[in-house]
Order: sequence, then structure tokens, then C-alpha cells
Amino acid sequence: MKNIAKMAAIVALTTTFTACEEQWDPDQLLQENGSIDLSALTIDVDGEITEMARSAEAVDVNAFTVTILDETTGAATNQWTVANMPEIVTLPVGTYIIDVENGPLQAAAWDAPWYHNTSKVTVQKDEVAYPSPITCKLSNVMVSVAYSEALRQALDPDANVVVLVNPEAPLTYTLNETRTGYFALPEGASTLVAEFSGKVNGREVTLRKSFGDIAVGQHHTITFSLKAGQLDPSIIIDADITYDDVDIDIPGNDDPIIPPTPSEDLPTITSETLDLEGVNQVTEDLQAVVNIKAPNGISHLWVTIISDGLTADVLQEVGLTDKFDLAYPGEYEEPLQGLGFPTGESVIGQTDLIFDISEFVPLLPLFPGNHHFVLDVEDAKGNKVSVTLKFYAEAI
Repeated sequence: MKNIAKMAAIVALTTTFTACEEQWDPDQLLQENGSIDLSALTIDVDGEITEMARSAEAVDVNAFTVTILDETTGAATNQWTVANMPEIVTLPVGTYIIDVENGPLQAAAWDAPWYHNTSKVTVQKDEVAYPSPITCKLSNVMVSVAYSEALRQALDPDANVVVLVNPEAPLTYTLNETRTGYFALPEGASTLVAEFSGKVNGREVTLRKSFGDIAVGQHHTITFSLKAGQLDPSIIIDADITYDDVDIDIPGNDDPIIPPTPSEDLPTITSETLDLEGVNQVTEDLQAVVNIKAPNGISHLWVTIISDGLTADVLQEVGLTDKFDLAYPGEYEEPLQGLGFPTGESVIGQTDLIFDISEFVPLLPLFPGNHHFVLDVEDAKGNKVSVTLKFYAEAI
């Protein structure tokens, strides 16, 4: 019995020693530490942002996430909610980033403002560091959609607008949508696209429009309206955008801020053979030639066909569509080239492009009525210009 007791004691002692040996780290004896006084950290939200986002009551800073990141490695060392954050945290000597956010950033979502900001703090040996205050700011893009009263009265209830900042994350605004969309802005991106589709007084109308100079912390209201208020004989709608930057003291959502003055290197669209303001009567010898100049080089040339007779179904029968990008025509490249449209490398990077559809226009009398070709040009810097070529063709 005594031998059994001795063996049990030896096993217990060995086990205890081994466990201690596994937890003991000799590097800890050499590690130099300091502390961050988190009780001194103040966190709040930009008051203008909460007003613009209409969510002041919903912003609970105590629910925000606080993450401490090693600046050198980018690795997270600690994470809590503000409510559960300790008063003191001890860390190895070094520089750290205190990252505060109200939740993960979503690519696109309704009523989902993302408040975020960071602060840098340096931890020194045996000293207590006091972090700077952090004011979280709106760090995604707010987008609202509105309609002029004249257009709203003419719209069928199934009209909608698709808005996207990231092509893989669109939001669809139905006619009576009252929520605000929030979009993450991909790194290096500065463009917002709005695509309208719906029936105006019973006629199908589409519009694709791009807007540049988009940045996080902005609220944009895209307003669709009838161009010059005309419903007949042709229906043309247009869109404009107000730039409400929440970093500026704005009393309300309806006060537009004038966009920056355009630079001299913006793309231009002119024509010596067509009336770009009025309607062009189709004749056998009509020369439909447009000159596009883009000092920064063309990156996209979208064409949208809005026609009484050349509907999407009719165009599909001949291998075409009512909306395409001549820079990247995809499956439509061959039929477009057959009709005289420039495509691909003949468009991309060009600074002076002749857009000649004189071979295509004589076919329009086969489909009597109004025919509109909306040209949207975007250059390599994201600058855009748009024009609508309007034709009227009588039956042959």
C-alpha cells in the first residue's frame, strides 16, 4: 500500500510539473509591456450624420465594436463592445490602432449606415497611454430616389430604379420605396449608376445614367423628371443628382450643394450633321455622324435605344439588344459591327471617335415613329457626358 501511495504521489507531482512547464513561456520574462487606459477613451457619433441618416435614436454607441489592432502586423489583439470594454488593457510595447464601428460594412443594404473611425496609440514600457477621442463618421454612401410630380403621375406602379456602386451589389427602388439605401464604396471607385425602367403613359422607357465624384460620407438624392416636361410626341426622361455631403452643415435633405465646376478635359459630344437638341427627320441621304472627344480616353460608350418600333423583342430577333456598351459589346459585337457601330478596341482609349450610324438610320422607316438613341460616354477618369439622338421616320 505504501508503494502504491508513493507511486500515486510521484505521478501527481509529475503531472503538475508538466502542466506548469507547458504554460511557462521564458519569452514572457523578456517582454516589455505597457497599458492603455480605455476608461479615458471617449466615443461618439458625428451629430450631422445622425441627422442626415434619420437614425439618431437608433445609434447606441455602447453597442459599437472596439478592436485593437497591432499596426505592424494588422492582427487583432483584443475586441469588445463599448459596453464591455475594460478600463485598462496591458499590451506589449508598440503602436496600435483602435478601430471603432457599429457593425460589419455591408456592400448594399437598406437603412444600414456604417459609422466608423480609428485612432492610433503608442504603448511604452511600464507607462499608461491615453487614447485620443474617436468620433465615428458615416463611412458608406447614402442614396435616395425621388421623382418630379409630373413624372410620378405619368408612371405605372411597376416602375423602378436600380442603383449600384458595386456591380455585384445593386438595390432596387420601387416607385413607393421610402427607405434609404447604403452602399459600400469599393477602393478606388467614385461612380454611382442609376437605371430607370418603367412605363410612362403606357410606353416603356429606360434610362441609364452614371454620376461621378462619389465619396463616402455623402447623401445623394437622385431625382428623375420629364425632360422639359414633355410627354408627347416623344417621352424623354432625365435624372439629376444632388450632392449632400454630411461633413458640411446641411439643414435638410432638400438643399442641394452645387457640384464642382467641370474641368476642361471632360468628354464632349458634337455633330455637324445632326440636330442634337431637336428631332431629325429620317431621309435616304441623312448623315448621322457624331463626334466624341475624350482627352482622357474613352472607357465606356453605352447606347440605349428607345423606340416606337425597335423594341427589345424586335431587336432580340436580329441578335441585338436595346442597351449595350460598345466598349465591351460581348455577344453583340458581330451584329453591331455589321451595322457600322465601332466596338471594342475601336472605342476603348480613343480620344477622338467618330460615331457614324448613317448605314443604320435608313432602316428606321421599316419601323415608323420616334427613335431615340441615348449615348452615355465615360472617360478613364470617370467623367461622363450624355446626349440623346432623336429621329422620326415615316413609313416607306
